[in-house]
Amino acid sequence: MTAEIIPFQPPPLAPRNPRFVPGPTEVVQLAGMWDGGPLPVGWDAEEKIDGIRCAWIEGQLYSREGAGLEIPHVAAELARLERRFGQRMMVDGEYQEPGGFLDTLAWHSSRGKRKATGTFHLFDAVPLDDWRADACEEPLTERRRFIAAAIGDWEPRHLRRVLPLPVGNRRDVEDLAAAVWARGGEGLMLKDGASLYRRERSTSWLKVKRKLALSGIVREVLHGGKALSVEIGGRKVRVSSQLRPTPSAGMHVSIEAMEWSSTGALRQGIAVGIGRD
Repeated sequence: MTAEIIPFQPPPLAPRNPRFVPGPTEVVQLAGMWDGGPLPVGWDAEEKIDGIRCAWIEGQLYSREGAGLEIPHVAAELARLERRFGQRMMVDGEYQEPGGFLDTLAWHSSRGKRKATGTFHLFDAVPLDDWRADACEEPLTERRRFIAAAIGDWEPRHLRRVLPLPVGNRRDVEDLAAAVWARGGEGLMLKDGASLYRRERSTSWLKVKRKLALSGIVREVLHGGKALSVEIGGRKVRVSSQLRPTPSAGMHVSIEAMEWSSTGALRQGIAVGIGRD
């Protein structure tokens, strides 16, 4: 007689308390850096706007760090765009003042003392419930079509849709980026048309940027010369330094950096040369 074997079935677990379920750590989807590698089929490019990343969420503009931004003329048009969508949306884009990034940074640093006059460069939009749940299932190509349909024949004054640009290989990317840099732009964003919107740093969006080449005046030598406080365009920033001999206060230095942050810091800033006073 063969004994019946009954497989073990563990008892069901109680639902986990939602306080202990990790959620999205970012307000918006963030990009990685392009390493110069080949692009798969279905990728394209957008011009990267040099401004402050922000998102329209429940009738308010927020920075990527989650701080509220008061830009009334843009908010009015985003509210109208949301009505044209026919549902609550999270709208993602970049805000830029007319004078470019440093002008945008000066506006942001004024904390409301200076009137905003810039443009919101729109490049993505996700239904608000999907944004909350981080569960958007529409690929980028469909989200772009949804944006185009919502705008239709409306011509907003302060919103600009960022359009995709065709690229097929590394040479296309390099040529397009060179053209953007030649007219003073920041660079490109490479994007996978099949990608889903996720509130995390993603390899489906890749930045194409060149290092910033800047010059400034040393105001203070820090940590025995390993860092410098440097004034650039009236703004003090901290950069690392391995210059020998160590520059002293008042000297001019050349600086390389990856980019300016929205708070006015230089990302990966390093002093690379000593100039003339």
